[in-house]
Amino acid sequence: MSDYVSGKAEGADNSCAFFGEGVTFKGSITAPERIVVHGTVEGDVVARDLLVGPTGTIKGNVRVDQADIQGKILQNIEARVCL
Repeated sequence: MSDYVSGKAEGADNSCAFFGEGVTFKGSITAPERIVVHGTVEGDVVARDLLVGPTGTIKGNVRVDQADIQGKILQNIEARVCL
């Protein structure tokens, strides 16, 4: 579990969406900077950076600039700069 300092998770910046292990999010999400998924996202994802951890799953289309995928993406992914 992350340590919290001043109300935010350690290592998180102000424009980061974080879905922890065991969390299921249903719906599309757009973030201006980074999305971190260790749980499950059921819907489309749009962001600048994406990290899908080993326990993470995205059941939707993904459109990002950069992606680090250790888990699963079950539909299409478009990484404009680096995958």
